Amino acid sequence: MKVYSKGGNTYCYERTTDNCGCFSFQNFTFQIIADRPIAKKKIQFLFSEKIGFQACYEKQYYPVEFHGLSNNKKTTHLPDVTIKLIQSCYFADGKGPAEAVA
Repeated sequence: MKVYSKGGNTYCYERTTDNCGCFSFQNFTFQIIADRPIAKKKIQFLFSEKIGFQACYEKQYYPVEFHGLSNNKKTTHLPDVTIKLIQSCYFADGKGPAEAVA
C-alpha cells in the first residue's frame, strides 16, 4: 500500500512482530525501538525519504533499527527509495552499518 503525504510518497506495509519486537520486510530484519518490546503485535511499517523508517502501533510512532538480511536468503527486489534509505540511514559507506554519532 502506498500512502501519499505532503512531502512525497510514504510507503506503508502491515507486519507482525516477533517476541523481541522484530519484523521482516523483503527479507530484511528490522527492530522497533521502544521502552518495552512490542511483541507479537500487528504494526504499520512506514518509510519514505522524508521520514526514514518508522513503525506505527496504537497511534504511536517509533524509530526502527535495521538488522540486515534474514536467514542469508536471496534479496528480493526493493523499491529504489528503500535501497537509498537503507544506505543513507544505516550504512556509512554503503557496505557496513553506520556508527552512531553522539
